[in-house]
Amino acid sequence: MKRIIVILAEAEERSIQRMKGVSDFFRGATGFQLDYRMADSPPPGAGRMDGLIFIGRPECSLPHDLPVVGVGEDFSARDAAISWIREDSIAAGTAAGELLARQGIARSLMISSGRPGEIEMWKGFQQAITGSGISCQHIQLSGPDQGLAEHLAGSRGGVFLSSPLLALPLRDTRLAAKGSLWMTGSDAPGMAEALDMTSISEASRRMGWLAAACLVKAMRGDAVPPLLEVAPQGIVHRRSTYPFATSGCAEVERALAFIREAAERDIGVDDVARAAGVSRSVLQRRVKETLNVSVLQLIQWHRIERVKTCLSDRSLGMEQISELAGFSSSAHMTEVFKKLTGNTPSEFRNQLKARP
Repeated sequence: MKRIIVILAEAEERSIQRMKGVSDFFRGATGFQLDYRMADSPPPGAGRMDGLIFIGRPECSLPHDLPVVGVGEDFSARDAAISWIREDSIAAGTAAGELLARQGIARSLMISSGRPGEIEMWKGFQQAITGSGISCQHIQLSGPDQGLAEHLAGSRGGVFLSSPLLALPLRDTRLAAKGSLWMTGSDAPGMAEALDMTSISEASRRMGWLAAACLVKAMRGDAVPPLLEVAPQGIVHRRSTYPFATSGCAEVERALAFIREAAERDIGVDDVARAAGVSRSVLQRRVKETLNVSVLQLIQWHRIERVKTCLSDRSLGMEQISELAGFSSSAHMTEVFKKLTGNTPSEFRNQLKARP
């Protein structure tokens, strides 16, 4: 019987999902005894240890006389580990940049805190943004303001926070930068959800599964890669990246209110203009000036949100969903969905199914 110790540095959401990934690997396997522990627990009792998986940042030295696999970008004892599993930071930054670029932003900003992996994240973000012809800037936060509102003033901006923890000291900036779109990296997913901010979704369980696979291979004497970088599972879309934030324009606000109420019906730009009390050309110009999107895009975004809600009900087929969301056909729905989210409806539904 091989005894494997699995240690969590802290009981935060991603670490728990990584631990569940370890359990997924060993479910049904024979010949292994797993011992799960917190890092601040008393040392394992007497008896042989055959392998160790450490999830998070070790605060103590790790043994060099048995196989050790580390999980997470904060894992710092790489000299003691045979393999290290972490999120692919470049892929995470690329996903964030591609999403914001699709939203019609005029310029972008990435804000980080100096944590491990953020330089790689910036590289991916910068490449995706500049590849779309949009200017971008990287700022490492050292205070609650740093004049960030000025960077976002005057045109619709997109902001990528490396962590949702950075959203708290930037609350006033987020309120002042009306019309800007905000999203965050994958850590502290519970906070991103509480703030209603779009965020990268880490493939945490996949990382835990790979850690267990690498450890078992090493225990058998097989070679394992010293580093495995795992692409994000996807993006969790929330209101912070919807292109219909408050505009400060009365006519546009009336248009937004009508679209929210009627997007699932067969409405067009002329219907929205009548509800707003202005001509079609005036409405289109004011929407473009204040939100940097078209009236049609606003309608489509509300319909897409309806689609996302319907996709969670697996009893509904694509034709039914397209009708409920106000699309003329499932093919049109798929085309718009892919353009605005980067995924097809089927891919999005599969992500919902895979999400722990």
